Amino acid sequence: MLMGTASCGTSLRLTGRSAGTKGRVPSSVSSISSPSLVQKVHCRRALRVARNIAASAGHPSRRDVLLGTTALVVAAPWSCACCGQALAASYGEDWGGTCATGTQQSPIEIKLDQRTAGLGGPAGNPQHLTFEYNEFEQATAVNLGRGLMQVRVKPGNSCLIGTRRLQLQQFHFHSPSEHTFAGQHSAMEAHLVHKDANTGRLAVLAVLLERGGRQNAALQHALDYVPAEAGQQESIPSSVDITSLLPTSGRRSFVRYEGSLTTPPCSEQVDWFVFTQPVAVADQQVLDFMSFTGQQRSLSSNARPVQRVGSRVIEFVVNT
Repeated sequence: MLMGTASCGTSLRLTGRSAGTKGRVPSSVSSISSPSLVQKVHCRRALRVARNIAASAGHPSRRDVLLGTTALVVAAPWSCACCGQALAASYGEDWGGTCATGTQQSPIEIKLDQRTAGLGGPAGNPQHLTFEYNEFEQATAVNLGRGLMQVRVKPGNSCLIGTRRLQLQQFHFHSPSEHTFAGQHSAMEAHLVHKDANTGRLAVLAVLLERGGRQNAALQHALDYVPAEAGQQESIPSSVDITSLLPTSGRRSFVRYEGSLTTPPCSEQVDWFVFTQPVAVADQQVLDFMSFTGQQRSLSSNARPVQRVGSRVIEFVVNT
């Protein structure tokens, strides 16, 4: 059992996984002490902010986005005593180098009504995307520190864009989502990082993860086996179904643009493919990941703020 003290002054008890598993991330929020009147008022404000964000097509502040995301996740079925935690609202805002000076940075806000239309086609068309994820064994979960986890996979998993082959290197997660659609964040975002087999250029497939679904297999493997200590890694003994992170076949339209890594050094010339159809995951998985990001002391976030689009072309591709 792990005890964490929430910044709102309540006791947040996190229950470890059952014996016999390799779990490093607490599996459930078992209880939250009764909130004070001040906490209740703060939580009501958080829920009001969340509702405003959901109904607004504008540009809410970063603090309100994070506060609202936490409220939506934590409010039910638990007490909202810890909705008011800061959630690292300044994450990514003090990075230097290319992160501060680059002109093609990620993530971005995606406005589908301002996209450049494009159509997918048969295999061989430069925009058609197909998957050859076949090697699910011998993955490794890594704790990178600073609230970041990564699952590295063995060679043999790739996707094709026309005749361009992209080899999967690793996947990882952010909460809330880094990309937004019309200003709206999802609860989480998965990044499947690939490398072009011929040029070595990086390409990232981004999948927005929304709450309210069933347990996601790939996300659960990451949560179960990521070590608690930064800089450590652990082999995942069972098969990792990477395809569970993908939208269902026939619903894989995406937005394509040129951007950067979303963590330092924020290197540019990265091809992004952001799926427009989200994948639903279990509420508890969102909470468990936020707990990991908060180093098991609080619920926190690791999402970089959206960056300026500038003159970049945002292309919408229908891919069935």
